[in-house]
Amino acid sequence: RCLTVSPFLVLIFGGLRMMVIPSEKDITYIQEHIKDIRKSLGLSQGDLAKLVGISRITINRLENNHCYMTLQQYNAVMYVVTKLIKEKGDLE
Repeated sequence: RCLTVSPFLVLIFGGLRMMVIPSEKDITYIQEHIKDIRKSLGLSQGDLAKLVGISRITINRLENNHCYMTLQQYNAVMYVVTKLIKEKGDLE
């Protein structure tokens, strides 16, 4: 199964980063799929939490819809996910 993460917050063009302001729908989409995204990257909750800079408990709460993802958390998650996908060669 191929997982597509869309839309990307950080678009990378030859080393130039362009920030895109996400809509509430974008944030909700990522929160609803954060567990699938994390697993597709082979990360534990603790691994993702460390990379994003939040607690493992927060990742767990986000995955189980016990709290809402903030814009800061969304930015951090999308930055890390985009970077990891690019490193794995799945993102041109």
